[in-house]
Amino acid sequence: MEKYLKTPQETAQLILSGRKLLLAGNEDLLSKLPQGEWIAGTSPYFMDIDGGQVCQDKIFVNDITDFQEEISIKVYTEDTIKNIYKDGFDNGFTVLIIPPYSNVHTEFAVHAPDYENFATRPLMGWVSCYSFPQDNKSGKTFFKTGDSGSTTNAVAMHVKLPKNKYAEMDLINLYTQGNGDEIIFLEDGFNAKDVLINKEKQNFAEYIRKKHIDTTLPIVANYNSAMINVSIESLSTNQVNLVAPVFKDVKYRFAKSIENLESDFQKFAVKNNVNPVCASICILLYYYAKLEGKQCGNIYAPITNGEICYQLVNQTVVTLEIKDV
Repeated sequence: MEKYLKTPQETAQLILSGRKLLLAGNEDLLSKLPQGEWIAGTSPYFMDIDGGQVCQDKIFVNDITDFQEEISIKVYTEDTIKNIYKDGFDNGFTVLIIPPYSNVHTEFAVHAPDYENFATRPLMGWVSCYSFPQDNKSGKTFFKTGDSGSTTNAVAMHVKLPKNKYAEMDLINLYTQGNGDEIIFLEDGFNAKDVLINKEKQNFAEYIRKKHIDTTLPIVANYNSAMINVSIESLSTNQVNLVAPVFKDVKYRFAKSIENLESDFQKFAVKNNVNPVCASICILLYYYAKLEGKQCGNIYAPITNGEICYQLVNQTVVTLEIKDV
């Protein structure tokens, strides 16, 4: 079976031979790569054939050359990310990499469902990261060439598929809504102070502390049977900081507790038996499900600060497979 983690020299050879690549790795390694048809985001965490691991001296390589008919690589800013769906090919998919805590990250996270052509074709990807949690705000993206990378711009590879192929994307999420209190947020965004708990206004941070809620559990919204997680990043005196945005007037509940997340995750990954061309795995799953040294079925991917499955999600795995029509 192919190893996805490759040396910088092996990666450079692939680039120079004209391969179309999706990359993740240490900033210093990515900055020295030659010009070519590739995009990248920083991360030191990976799921390779040897299991989940931290690796600072190799680059994770997804080579999509043999699946594509044509590609288009674009840079997106806070002002242009709204075009991400319009720019894609009719029969194909898009991989988007976003730098964390940037304006384009916030814009996409909050407004993606409002973009023209939203969800009309598969859009997957991830939020880049570095060492977590010590340096989790320094993620960068790279576009066709090395140099210094960017902490402000998103990068995307739009991929056109042959007529006899199509892309199928899936969101692997073990979490479901629990039976606890209903939570409604008063504003869209990445943090919350006062919220409605069972229609009664309360400070969210105080509520979590008073109820002794396990903040490794995400809050979950049920969108027509699709469970969308929002993870807790941290609590301050009177504010809860979130990894992804919440939306006002949507009904959330804390997730149902999973007795053995590590075991259940392994069984779920194997049971689904997916063989993705590309994927992304949440850094929180790496820690909470204890994935170091563990396999994730046939899923090999960078482990990142957030996943993209049409819009920003977290505490999930996103996979994309290429299938015959």
